[in-house]
Amino acid sequence: MSEAEIISELGFRAEMTWNITQWWVSICFAVMVATYLGSRKLTKPIVALIIGLYALTTARALLALSVHTAYVFDLYEALRILSETEQLTVVGTGALERQDSPVQSFLSPLWLAGSMIFTVSFVVYCYRHVRESG
Repeated sequence: MSEAEIISELGFRAEMTWNITQWWVSICFAVMVATYLGSRKLTKPIVALIIGLYALTTARALLALSVHTAYVFDLYEALRILSETEQLTVVGTGALERQDSPVQSFLSPLWLAGSMIFTVSFVVYCYRHVRESG
């Protein structure tokens, strides 16, 4: 892969990660709003269905993010190889210097997992609150 292809692919992967994150925020918001507005109609099977579908969606988003993260690590490794052979331009060197740390790369999956816990807790809270208040 040439430096230009690697830089282009890094931009594409950053955009895809952002798209997944935006999509995920929309899903969380939709589940919370639907649960809140429909809380009087919630039954145990419906709550289980909501949580089950939400968990599957979370797994899909986490899988997509992990694939993108692994691919980005490979792209940076390719840039490092080009750097060692002194084939990088200023653009490639800059991209390599701005590389996210491994900790930053794992923040998105951790954020998704945390938001899943929050959203599921909200669904359960809405169900219990309606049941307790009669």
